[in-house]
Parts: sequence; structure tokens; C-alpha cells
Amino acid sequence: MKKILFVLSFFPLFTNAQEQTAKRFIDFLNDYKTDSLEGMLAEDFVLKRTFTGYTNDKTSFIKDYVSNAKNCNAKFISIKTLKANNPVQLLAEDKSDYLKYLDIRPLLWKLVITINNEKIESMIVDTVQGATNEYFTQIRIKMKKFEDWLNKEYPGEINGRLYEEPGLLTRRLSEFAKLEDSH
Repeated sequence: MKKILFVLSFFPLFTNAQEQTAKRFIDFLNDYKTDSLEGMLAEDFVLKRTFTGYTNDKTSFIKDYVSNAKNCNAKFISIKTLKANNPVQLLAEDKSDYLKYLDIRPLLWKLVITINNEKIESMIVDTVQGATNEYFTQIRIKMKKFEDWLNKEYPGEINGRLYEEPGLLTRRLSEFAKLEDSH
């Protein structure tokens, strides 16, 4: 009986450690710290989204996903912990310059983060509230309108420096939004 109580007394510390690891991972992601993220990720890490078939492995997550997130100031703002033990579940709001300048209402997401031996094995981004087909259709329409304007005003930029030059995407989104507001 004493052994069981002893083990149970440490269970909250273990649970809290997993939650803290997950939150530290989100902090590094929001700060675009690829070196810190790389050290936290398991070699077979995968990022999955339930609303699309696209996934990222560890390499494409570090190289592409984080870079793209940084380019449009994308962040997950943690609202609350839904489940503190493995897999950790966080309720988070999506923030980015795309959402801001294209006037797209941010969604709440359930982030399911699986941890093994203090390494992040996976993160699943799952829709929670407000993610309807109409919502995603509206995003596609607004993105297409922005891309059409961009191709007209700055031909070739969408396939080149728009995603490479720091701050350029935000400037173009802002310029587009001001033009839209004036109509």
C-alpha cells in the first residue's frame, strides 16, 4: 500500500512535466526557435492536421513549417489545458498576419501533443469550433483574391521573394487590406 501511495504522489509531478514540455514546445514554435525545437523533437516526429491530408515530418517541420509560420507571424495562443497528461491537449487560438489582414476570424484548435522520453513525437492540430466547410471556402476565396491582386501588382513575387524576404509578406498583406478597406 505504501508503494502505491508513493508512486501516486509523484504522478502529478510527471503529468505537470508533460504539460510543461508541451507548453515549452509551443513557446519555441511561437518564437520560431528552430534549434530549440529540433532538440525537443523525436526523430520520427510528425505534424498532422485533421482537416487536411498534409503532414510534416521533422525535417519539413523545421525547414518549411516554422519558416512559413515566421514569415506570416503565425502563433498558437494557448487558451487552456484540456488534458495535462500524455497526450497533452491544449486549446489554442490561431493568430497570423493572414488572418489579421484578410479579415478572417481566428479559430480555436485542439493541439494534441504526444511526448515520449521527453521528446515530442507528434502534434495533431484538430478543429474544435467554427471550422465548417463554409469557413474554409471563405479562406480560399480571400486567399485567391489576395494572390490575384499580388500577381497583378507584383508579378512573380508569389513564387519568389514573398516568402523569403523577411517582412515582405506582411507588407503586401497590409497593402492589400488597405486597398480593400478603401473600396
